[in-house]
Amino acid sequence: MQKKFIILFILAAIFIGFFYFFKKNTVLINPVWQNNSAKDVPSDEVLDFSKASHVLLDGRGYSYLYFIVKNPDKLVLIPNFSEEKSTQKIKEENSCIAGINGGFYDEENKPLGRFISEGRTYGDFINSALFNGYLSVIKNQVMITTKPLQDERISLQSGPLLILDGSLVNLSIKNDKYARRSVALITGKNELVFMTVFNSKDLTAGPNLANLPLVIDLINNQEKFFIKFAINLDGGTASAIYVDNFVLSENSHIGSFFCLKK
Repeated sequence: MQKKFIILFILAAIFIGFFYFFKKNTVLINPVWQNNSAKDVPSDEVLDFSKASHVLLDGRGYSYLYFIVKNPDKLVLIPNFSEEKSTQKIKEENSCIAGINGGFYDEENKPLGRFISEGRTYGDFINSALFNGYLSVIKNQVMITTKPLQDERISLQSGPLLILDGSLVNLSIKNDKYARRSVALITGKNELVFMTVFNSKDLTAGPNLANLPLVIDLINNQEKFFIKFAINLDGGTASAIYVDNFVLSENSHIGSFFCLKK
């Protein structure tokens, strides 16, 4: 009897050990923030954050995370082409309270298209039907345009454009794939919103590019952003977002990082 009790005790201990191990090492499918009470919002309100929300398109469910840049002076674009630093290291070095990956880069780790950070030019304009838009910051104004501007503190050529003057852009993409997507939006309040859209069952997956305007429109209706302009940023394995204490990490290095400072 005593021997049977000892065996049962050992089995129970093993079971409890495995339970706590898997609990500690399991990634949540529907992640939420740990500290999202009003006291944790910065006092100058440069950041709004939301728990992951969901939309449904053609039977496919998509989750999204976003943050709002209310003061463009707090936004910097950090080059990371040759440095290949992790998102974690970039945000720690620059004290970012939120951030998202920037644009595309080539096999030689150079920006694909126009890239200006703090007035310094790292990449020049390229003529491309895919990279057909520009996200720019001039003084305290943020714009998404079809042409490059002048005197930008920040300028990023990327694409494709998803929403233009409030209308969805009809996209036809060759070799389209389902992948995690990062986007930049300009709202009806002329605020900049950065967002990542993904599949909550597979954090590296998400909508294809052709359907991305439709997904953004569903999110627009749900969040009441009244989006005027939207542009696609780099996505897939080279996408990452940091909001509050939650990170969707990249699987390959990001070429640049939009960092929102305090």
